[in-house]
Amino acid sequence: MGRPRGGSGGLISIAANLYNVRTMWLLLFLYVLALLIFARQVRDSGKVIHAELGLADEPMRGDAPSVTVVVPFKDEGSLIASCLESVLQQDYPNLQVLAVNDRSGDEGGDVVRRIQSNYPALQLLEIEELPNDMFGKPHALHEATADIDSDCIIFLDSDFRMAPGCVRALVQQFTKQDVDWLAVMARPDLETTWERMLVPMFGAMVYAWRDPAKIADPASDDALGSGFMIVRRDAYEAIGRHESVVRAYDEDSELLRVAKRAGQRVAYIMAPRIASVRFYGGFGNLIRGLTRTLIGGLKQMWQFALTIVGVQFVSVTPIGVLIGAGIVASLGAAGLLTALFTGLAFVHIGMSIHLGLSVYRISGVSATYCLLQPIAASVMTIIIIRAAILRMRRRQVSWRGTHYEAKAVVRSPEAVS
Repeated sequence: MGRPRGGSGGLISIAANLYNVRTMWLLLFLYVLALLIFARQVRDSGKVIHAELGLADEPMRGDAPSVTVVVPFKDEGSLIASCLESVLQQDYPNLQVLAVNDRSGDEGGDVVRRIQSNYPALQLLEIEELPNDMFGKPHALHEATADIDSDCIIFLDSDFRMAPGCVRALVQQFTKQDVDWLAVMARPDLETTWERMLVPMFGAMVYAWRDPAKIADPASDDALGSGFMIVRRDAYEAIGRHESVVRAYDEDSELLRVAKRAGQRVAYIMAPRIASVRFYGGFGNLIRGLTRTLIGGLKQMWQFALTIVGVQFVSVTPIGVLIGAGIVASLGAAGLLTALFTGLAFVHIGMSIHLGLSVYRISGVSATYCLLQPIAASVMTIIIIRAAILRMRRRQVSWRGTHYEAKAVVRSPEAVS
């Protein structure tokens, strides 16, 4: 009796080992497949992560289109001065500047009035109240643009700063591309360690979901707006100005979607040499700002889940594979599978570093921050989960003193119609 039991136990053991081996080969196959997909993404990122627009040396011709730069601000007294001064010092002919104070509770309005004493051409519009069913920024911009008669309008958030010659270079590129809308990615101005760790990774996430090539494709509904965009005034008025997105949570991107549906031509460029943008600042504001952007940018819960998987796969998974292989080797069970997993993990790390170097370089961040990718990925995962929970529970998101519903409409009734 003992022998049969032993034989039976041996067969079970062999079957279990065979099952484990087959499972590990399946996992290896899936890992290889995932790495091939990742390699393609890394290859394609080279088409996106590079500087496209620099400062032009040639002066504008005499027939340069007239331009009005519209700068909305709310509770940004610490930023509005540097933004407006960078615009007012541009060398572009026939340039007008309009600052729009959207119900600020700080000294922002007084700051603009002091600047007006040195730049009389600067205009200031005060927005006193916000209708209950609208969002602050698009409502303010709709009110501000009613009487503009310039050929082109530049919308510039107050956390941007223009380099000398920026408007000239932008208008030249805008004219060259012959489009109706041009959104600009500026260089992020990152001061804190957390900003340097998280913002470049966040940018990579954005471009993983929003391919600039598809943004220019009229057959695609994909769009990625920016706090820095230029538009032909007649095209802007043709879609109803910002009234078409006054109930849109991500109004910048939604403007481009509305424009594309109307048959207008849109484009997106990277121009880190002509402008910079100051991100959210301290760690708390950074978390809140990224959370708000994620809620507006990711429309479905599966997108939150896939983003988490992607972030973890790029920065954390290869380390986990190496740790697992090390544990197996320490138990004396190392073999061909362990060697293959180890080799693939090192290839994985190499691709992640290559991608990270490109992302951090375009963001102007030291390459040494690539070594902190696993930490950044872990924190970013927590932020994504936080945004998903807020979206799922339909709780409010507070930003600059205004409360927004997490379930807020991302495509306004006007835009859909």
